[in-house]
Amino acid sequence: MSYFVYALRSTTRDYIYIGISNDVQRRLTEHNRGYNRTTKPYRPFVLIHTEEFPDRILARQREKELKTTKGRRFLKSKVEATDAIKLGALGIDVPEEKIYYEDAAREEDDEFDERGWFGPLLFGQNYKKLRKRVYSL
Repeated sequence: MSYFVYALRSTTRDYIYIGISNDVQRRLTEHNRGYNRTTKPYRPFVLIHTEEFPDRILARQREKELKTTKGRRFLKSKVEATDAIKLGALGIDVPEEKIYYEDAAREEDDEFDERGWFGPLLFGQNYKKLRKRVYSL
């Protein structure tokens, strides 16, 4: 039996839920109907990430990895990349000098240059301010 690690994003709040299941669609429905006390206040959800594993043990290990700071950053970057693509699809040009990752100075990672730029993705407070401006237009 296959198990899946999944991540759900709240459409109303800044909240990502990570879990495991053998039926992701059933779990998404349960979360959206409020059957889970942990996620009920954050409804509704959209599925943002899934990974399949051959057994529950491996799925649980990956779930624990995604629940770390590094794993949550990975999921958040995936969400923000999707949002940046949506902004581009709306014809909203995002100047590259406004695109940065707040925690880059604290990270010793090859993906970031000395200024903390990270490709065409938006992170941190400037991203949130830009989203507010875009959605208020």
